[in-house]
Amino acid sequence: MGRIISLEEGIQSITTSVETINERPILIAVYGAMGHGKSYLIRRLARNFRQKGISTNEPGSAPSSSTFTGVRDYPNTALDIYLFHCAWLRSDSKAFERFRGHEDPNILAGKILNRNLNLNVYIYNPSTASQILINSIEHRLYDLIIQNPH
Repeated sequence: MGRIISLEEGIQSITTSVETINERPILIAVYGAMGHGKSYLIRRLARNFRQKGISTNEPGSAPSSSTFTGVRDYPNTALDIYLFHCAWLRSDSKAFERFRGHEDPNILAGKILNRNLNLNVYIYNPSTASQILINSIEHRLYDLIIQNPH
């Protein structure tokens, strides 16, 4: 269940978590509404990982079945970490998935790789997020919830 932490705490927590995960590649989804800091968080994480010699995908990559199929079919060329940019709330409802017109990376990882994502992160800006949006976050679906004041 996700706990709410600051942006800097979130970056540190994700970095520390990655160091303890043995499974490769590491799959991380970053969820949030438009303008709440997903791209910023992903760029910061990618830069941190690359400085440590850990390979990542290009920041801002949306989840796609071709990415997961490539990881499955060509495991020797897979990156160390995949960071997925998800401009929506995570839901465990199949109807919600069909309504959005694309699949959640959690579903793609399960269907194609027969595994779960390693981390699910939600980021929001409390100064621009409506109370309705904040109240609709299903904490149980996220490992971390990051409050981004920028």
